[in-house]
Amino acid sequence: MYATQQDMIDSFGEQRLIELTDRQHNGEIDTAVLDRALDDARQMIDGYLAARYRLPLSPVPGLVRQWACDIALYRLYQTPDEPAQARYRDVMRQLTDAGKGILALQGDGVQAATSGGGVVHAGPAGIFTGSGLEGF
Repeated sequence: MYATQQDMIDSFGEQRLIELTDRQHNGEIDTAVLDRALDDARQMIDGYLAARYRLPLSPVPGLVRQWACDIALYRLYQTPDEPAQARYRDVMRQLTDAGKGILALQGDGVQAATSGGGVVHAGPAGIFTGSGLEGF
């Protein structure tokens, strides 16, 4: 996962996470519910970044950690409030830009995905060569 329960608490507060995850009404964060939302966020992020970066990202850049928190928060709501929707829309724009290479991830360990190889050109020898054009 790109974010932890503590990252979520630091970003949104423990009480908010209890309200969004506590299906048993025992006054605690349901870690299974939260972990599922964080894993969904990781999968979404990986889907956007797979063509450009070697995955999983390790160590996790701070921007990716925040994306994971914002996506997970959005997924925890049954009906997201406006601030959660706005954060989610921003993340999706940034992920789209990162997937297109408009926004580049920075940090130690962030590596571009390797491609299948370079460009190869094969064809007949050129008709107009330097020695063939002497005297013109």
